[in-house]
Amino acid sequence: MNRTLLSLLAVAVLVPAVAGCGPSREEQRREAAEEAARDMERRAEEGDLAGAMEAFGNAMERMAGGEGRAEPVDFRRLRDVLPEEAAGLERTSQSGERGGALGMAVSQAEAVYEGDDGARVEVKIVDLGNVPQIAMMGYGWALAEVDRESNDEYERTMEFQGHRGYEKYNHANQSGELNVLVAGRFMVEASGRNVEMDRIKAVVEAVGLGNLEAMKDEGREG
Repeated sequence: MNRTLLSLLAVAVLVPAVAGCGPSREEQRREAAEEAARDMERRAEEGDLAGAMEAFGNAMERMAGGEGRAEPVDFRRLRDVLPEEAAGLERTSQSGERGGALGMAVSQAEAVYEGDDGARVEVKIVDLGNVPQIAMMGYGWALAEVDRESNDEYERTMEFQGHRGYEKYNHANQSGELNVLVAGRFMVEASGRNVEMDRIKAVVEAVGLGNLEAMKDEGREG
């Protein structure tokens, strides 16, 4: 388990190279990583896995220059952000949950929108406030630029309503996805089939990203 934690930290140390930070920032991050590695190793040897994971999370926050952790917003509030109708599609199901372990927690809400023409768009809102830098490692596009295109498909990073986003679409099967990071905390993920990309974007617009941005400081420590 100790090796696993150190491997995760090693990945985190690579982030500055991807993000293009300056030398002074990289040095600060390396120092934070070394400090965290020692703390993690000590706690892991003592059998304190929760403490080791917490040390890792704190180091990630320092390395990423984050504003600190925040208690996740109640998933019921996230669920309320999802409208009953979006882009001519009706909401056919809705759910939400909070989960976590080892001192880390996230909350999320989901909804499915469908139309008579076979169009279907699934939307998920995830509050990463408790573990933003760790969780962000699962979204490579949030740390790098992407721009690829072929005859049938394209994917690229972009700006969506003032927020960093990523879109991918396959023209052949009319399926695609749009992910948007709001206020460095909320991840909005929309995936659709039998729809044009413009309709997927319209569904996300109907969610109202401003509603999420208004929650960005809720539950913040300090």
